[in-house]
Amino acid sequence: MHDQVAVLVSHLRSDDESDRRMAAEDLGTMQDARAVPALVDALEDPSAAVREAAIDALSTIGGAAVIRAVLPALRSEEVYVRNAACVVLRNIGEPAVTHLTQLVRDDDQDVRKFAVDTLGLIGSPAAGEALIRALDDVNVNVAAAAAEALGQIRYRPAIPKMVSVMQANSWLRCTVARSLGQIGGAEAGRALVELIGDSDVMVVYAALRSLGEVGDESSLQYVLHMLEHENAAVVEAALGALEQILSRVNPQVGVALRRQIPLKPLLALLRNPEPQVRRSALALLAKIGHPDSLAALAHALAAPENRDHAELRHLATQAILSIKPRDVAPILEVLHESAISPEAACELIDVLGRLGQPAAFDVVASYSAHEQPIVRRVVARSLASIDSERAPLLLARALSDSDGHTRAHAARGLGTLLAGVAEAVISARPTDAQPEIRAANAWLAATFGPRQRADAVLLLSPLLKDEYPDVREAAARALGTIGNEAAFSVLQTLLNDADEGARMLAVAGLAAARANARVEALLRIALADSAAAVCAAAIRAFMSHGIELNAGEIRKALQHADSRVRGAMVALLSDRKLDTWAPEVTELFRNDPNPRVQYTCARALGRFGSVGAAEVLIECLSHASNDPLVVLGAVEALEALADERARDVLTELTGCADPEISAAACAALAALDASTAQGARPAASE
Repeated sequence: MHDQVAVLVSHLRSDDESDRRMAAEDLGTMQDARAVPALVDALEDPSAAVREAAIDALSTIGGAAVIRAVLPALRSEEVYVRNAACVVLRNIGEPAVTHLTQLVRDDDQDVRKFAVDTLGLIGSPAAGEALIRALDDVNVNVAAAAAEALGQIRYRPAIPKMVSVMQANSWLRCTVARSLGQIGGAEAGRALVELIGDSDVMVVYAALRSLGEVGDESSLQYVLHMLEHENAAVVEAALGALEQILSRVNPQVGVALRRQIPLKPLLALLRNPEPQVRRSALALLAKIGHPDSLAALAHALAAPENRDHAELRHLATQAILSIKPRDVAPILEVLHESAISPEAACELIDVLGRLGQPAAFDVVASYSAHEQPIVRRVVARSLASIDSERAPLLLARALSDSDGHTRAHAARGLGTLLAGVAEAVISARPTDAQPEIRAANAWLAATFGPRQRADAVLLLSPLLKDEYPDVREAAARALGTIGNEAAFSVLQTLLNDADEGARMLAVAGLAAARANARVEALLRIALADSAAAVCAAAIRAFMSHGIELNAGEIRKALQHADSRVRGAMVALLSDRKLDTWAPEVTELFRNDPNPRVQYTCARALGRFGSVGAAEVLIECLSHASNDPLVVLGAVEALEALADERARDVLTELTGCADPEISAAACAALAALDASTAQGARPAASE
């Protein structure tokens, strides 16, 4: 062993960077303390990769020998060496605390700073008293670092001392404010209240941010006072603190606190020139949900200065919705304003639609003939939600709108209302309209009641030959949804069509239908189709409907010449966990020429959990020539199996260059660890 350490140490002086890096890594693995001096020297290596390897090795070896050897590196003239020493000590953690606290009194201010920083990163309460003493350090950088470290370790006994230094340098006061927020509690809150009266704006800002973290409701009135501060950043911090305080208290206390917040100064901030201030004010108003803020919120939603700020408009909408107003008159008054932009009208109409108050109908309806299509679209989308009795007539008129999106929204709206739908749509047959309205009408027809279904089939049938594929598929699916004899007759005719695309439409319609004997019979016709795409689509429809297939049909599909059919059938077997077919699926996994089929087979084996599945998957991963997709499927399947025998190969794959495979291997190992913690399952072959 001694000779091996000596050889590796000699390699740390090699001219080859890779040799030095690998030597450092191997020495870390050996964890031999005799390598420590050489590894400490390697912290000065010109290669960052070698230095990282030395840091990892020293951290792994750990112990007093490493600590004593690394501490002198804190005095190095090279920044990267000092930083490396700090990282090693941080990684070692608690055992290094005693040594570092001694350095807090060192004559060198830089060494004191590094020691304090590292103690904060270690986060041990054992360093608390030494850090408290460091608050009096003559060097403000060291004192501020001590304040920061005390916040990191959340050392509550430090609060009195932190309060005593609040008259010192403003930078130190800022750091103290941030740390008090991390420590938390009523005592920290009282100290922060003092700091919000500071003459330095940055100190006030930091104190307000920390008061929000503390969340002490007793500070509410002090924070409210800061809403009138002349500095926008301070105002924003105060708003944020108020929102956090309201979020942290229990709901009953929160109700009482909301009543204490005066609306007038808060609403005035909605006109502040700074977008961030308006954002914070809106967020707080959404939290408060006061009805008296409705008019101001409507103005904010429509305000020109918020037009380019989607987040602000979203917050204004959320604030209005949080109020849940029954009286929407304040919103309607803003919508009545002649100077309102089309974009603002859209925002207000949209929120009125979401509120769904019938009192808004007449005003919203007055915009149905607006010259801007974007406004008419929102009107068509909102009317059905506002008034179910008066909306159908306007929506029926909108079916002939020159804008296709408006017609589509009108059709969908009518679909939700149902009243008078059949007559409205059939009277506006869109023979030359845009595809979106035809698709919408196809969907709409599927919602008709029984008496209108015959008319709906007549409407939908011509759309099966539409030039746009989405319209054709929507029509076919609507026929399946209707599911009457006339609809099935149309779909059966499609199944006999010479065009493969027509037969695919028939299967799409059957997939949308409710499962019954007629659907099953037609799908079996599709299953025997000469076109692989139709056959595969039929298998997917069988899977979605839960219709059983016989052994002959399954075997024929698994032996099909087209990979789409084989893959679809394996997916069905996996979905239903038909593990009696595991031997056939295993054979396909090993020998299928299509990687995607192999991937699907691997996932199926993982779901089956059959005897021997893990061995097959592990064997696959031992072949470097396998397609990455196949490897990914095997790894994902092993995650489901959580078989301990896969640990080594999964661990190796965590370093795979393919990030998807690497991530899947990590997930599989995590599942394996979880299974082991609960009591490892016996190997499937035992």
